[in-house]
Amino acid sequence: TTLSFQMYMREEYRFGFIFRMVTNRNENIDLVLTVNDTERYPTLVINEVAYIVPQKVEVGRWMPVSLRLSKSKNKIIITCAGKSLTVAHLFDRTSDVKIAFGTCPFKSFESTDIASVNIKDIKIFNDGKLKRYWKLKEHQQTLVLDSVADIAAQVINPDWLIDTYSTWHKFYSDKLPLNTQITFNPKGAFYIVSPDSKTIRVLNTNDGSQQTIPVNRGCIVSTSPNTIFYNSSTNQLVSYNLREAIFSKYSFDANEWSADTQSTTDPYLNNSATFNPADNTLYSFGGYEYYKYSHDLVRMNVWDGHQKHAELLNVAPRFSSSSVIAGKTLYLFGGRGSKTGKQEIAPRNYYDLYSFDLMTEQAIQLWEIDSITNDFLPSENMLFDAENNCFYVFTTLNGGCLIKIKPDAKGFETMSFPIGENIDALYLYTNLYYAVSQNKLYALIYQQKNQSEIDVSIYSLDYPPIPIRNLNQNSLPNTSSAFSWLKIFGIIGIIVLAGGTVYYIMKGRKKAKTPQNQPAISEKIDDEMPEIKYYDFSKSAICLLKNFTIIDKEGNDITGQFSPTLKKMLILLILNAEKDKKGIFGNKMLQLLWFDKNEESAKNIRNVYLSKLRSALEKVGDVEIQNKNGFWTIQLGNNIICDYVEAMRLFGSLKKSDSNYQEQIGRLLELLLLGVLLPNTEIDWLDNFKSDFSNLTIEVLTRFANEKERRLNDELRLRIADTLLLHDIANEEALTIKCSMLFRSGKKGLAKNVYDNFCKEYKNLFGTNYKYSLTEILAEK
Repeated sequence: TTLSFQMYMREEYRFGFIFRMVTNRNENIDLVLTVNDTERYPTLVINEVAYIVPQKVEVGRWMPVSLRLSKSKNKIIITCAGKSLTVAHLFDRTSDVKIAFGTCPFKSFESTDIASVNIKDIKIFNDGKLKRYWKLKEHQQTLVLDSVADIAAQVINPDWLIDTYSTWHKFYSDKLPLNTQITFNPKGAFYIVSPDSKTIRVLNTNDGSQQTIPVNRGCIVSTSPNTIFYNSSTNQLVSYNLREAIFSKYSFDANEWSADTQSTTDPYLNNSATFNPADNTLYSFGGYEYYKYSHDLVRMNVWDGHQKHAELLNVAPRFSSSSVIAGKTLYLFGGRGSKTGKQEIAPRNYYDLYSFDLMTEQAIQLWEIDSITNDFLPSENMLFDAENNCFYVFTTLNGGCLIKIKPDAKGFETMSFPIGENIDALYLYTNLYYAVSQNKLYALIYQQKNQSEIDVSIYSLDYPPIPIRNLNQNSLPNTSSAFSWLKIFGIIGIIVLAGGTVYYIMKGRKKAKTPQNQPAISEKIDDEMPEIKYYDFSKSAICLLKNFTIIDKEGNDITGQFSPTLKKMLILLILNAEKDKKGIFGNKMLQLLWFDKNEESAKNIRNVYLSKLRSALEKVGDVEIQNKNGFWTIQLGNNIICDYVEAMRLFGSLKKSDSNYQEQIGRLLELLLLGVLLPNTEIDWLDNFKSDFSNLTIEVLTRFANEKERRLNDELRLRIADTLLLHDIANEEALTIKCSMLFRSGKKGLAKNVYDNFCKEYKNLFGTNYKYSLTEILAEK
């Protein structure tokens, strides 16, 4: 039997487990990374004996690895990047092998010391024939199928590399003065022009550098946001004013604007403008002014300012539509407006696509969607992909999302995961750009939050984007046929990248006895999992431990529908409801969430967000948000599970004398091992809650670990030690518990590894060596 895979070394953790095998004879066969001076080498560990493979592991490169178990020859052969090592090993009476990538969950063989590696292409061969192949590429959220027999593997704590191709990455963010102008050079630079025209900041997207250019003279000609574009044919920035038919061009050579006087008359807001270098003409459609929407098409020549106006009568007046010129056709998509052009009469969002022939000046509706579940507005410009005859549009959907539309097919396809920006603003502008040299898309989000400044965020996405549907494997096949391969291997696969858990159980040539229509993999999981699972977070769940996650009644992850402000409000309500039954005082909520607003304005905003929060939580289950005597609190129905709330209740219950304390501790540890409280959420007022939760965890678990009258089993004590180290990596009590138990069970080498890793972390934290030796620690117990 041969196990093979590809691994990619990252920089973070220089040593630790790659995988661990445990046989039915309780022997462990491990592949770990060992540091020798400054180099890293793969090391095969059999029980407590280590064998270094003479192949250096290089950071940033994929390495093929295979492990062959030969029962007939009583040998183990490990091969890394072509270099092999053979070790004699007796496989007499060995029939079952459990394999764990990442953290090892097997009872008495637990380990959380993990090397920083990415894993793909896990294969299992028997007598040279491929029996299993998990590519670890396309997936079904927390499931992945093997490509040979469609065996499903459950994923725990995954970080899917393929998802990065559909994930926006923040490139830049800042607070800037009101009416700052921003545009993009496709060669890889954003230009940020100050409202007074005196400086131009250049953001280089190729290397991330910034440069500020002091302008010699001249000024822009508009005070309306984003009335500027980059002319690639002349290498100029062009500021325009449609109302007065004037331009101001910035020359990088002369370092000056061509206009001397800045206009004070604004054109329409949120018009969609696109420049066509073929005829040196700026095409602007729609916009908003004085409670009215427009369907004017304005063409203005950039040389002489000559304008030509036309009303597109068959296009409803609107603002915030998206436009692009492809060949001799102008395409217009979506926006918000009304048929009458008046804001007060039936305004709505439009999801339609029009083509406007630049030669015949005829506008034709290509298609329209009457309504969608979640409203959104598109970016000012969209991108045309001629090869695939489609358009890419950045939208406000779920706080920022890329979609694809086609001229010959009604509807749109989601092309990215949502950014999740809070897009509630007095004024909002978004746009989409393509950097040719980098093959990247850039999305600009420009928001006016108050009367003096704007919030600007820029995100990048690899091009071409991968449709979200392409990340998903096909639905699971009929399990009665899918598991016929279990006659050769009974396999449980839980597959993750570094930092999580991957494990299989392989049965040597035993026929699996599986009832008709019963998923064999589920039956085996129940038999082999190291501890009972008490909680199910697959539906109606609010998760605050590890990552903020919201799962609705149908099992869908709707976290992206919670804007940053909604997220903060929900966290604030839940944490304060557990801290004090009364909840949080209304004025304190205003101070924490909207400190920059006056009281009346803050109350109005709070009421809007409370309405949004109630609506969003209806998808999760029964939730009541109440105001009693000026205090706001939240009550979760019995059909909703929240890991933090459940953990706090267990802490309270364990303070009382209860004969069922072992089960309660087991439940608590299952929750606490999920992770610490909201580690990736940075809010000033959240720090005290995080600290209090970790301190409570350490206090309660340390007390139970040391209470002699309540003798806990070894499994619980080990899990307590792991939990303590999760909340405090320098916890000496946890080190003592873990090392002594491993040593007593015969795993002396593993105890030494745990101790060495602790000493390394201790030195990094405190700058001094840990004062006790392993011998002294073991003597304490």
